[in-house]
Amino acid sequence: MSDVINQPVEQFIGNLSLLPNDFHAIATQLRHHFLTTKPELLESIKYGGLIFTADEKLIAGIFAYKNHLSVEFSQGVDLPDPNKLLEGKGKQRRHIKLMQLDDIKNKSAFKFIELTCETVD
Repeated sequence: MSDVINQPVEQFIGNLSLLPNDFHAIATQLRHHFLTTKPELLESIKYGGLIFTADEKLIAGIFAYKNHLSVEFSQGVDLPDPNKLLEGKGKQRRHIKLMQLDDIKNKSAFKFIELTCETVD
C-alpha cells in the first residue's frame, strides 16, 4: 500500500460519508482489505468509482449507487461461488451489492476480494 495520498480516491471515499447510510464505512473496509491483501494494487477513480488495477489490468472496483454499493470483480465468473452470492450475467464481470455494514460478512465480500487478489500475478 502506497504512503502517497491519492486525492481523487480520498475525495471519493470522503464523499461517501455525506450519504445517509453505511456506504463510507463499507467502502473504507473494502478498500483496506484490497490493499492489505494485495499491497501492489494501484487504485484510482475511473468509470465513476474506485478501481483497483495490477499491471494496468482492471481487477475490481467499488461503485456507489443510490441504494447500494457494488463491489465488482473483473474476472468474477471464475470465482468459486457455491452460495450464489455473485450477481451479473456478463461474460466475465460479477458483483455483489452491499447496503449495510453486515453485508460485508453476510455476502462474503472479504473472501471474494482475497480470491480475486490470488489471481493477480
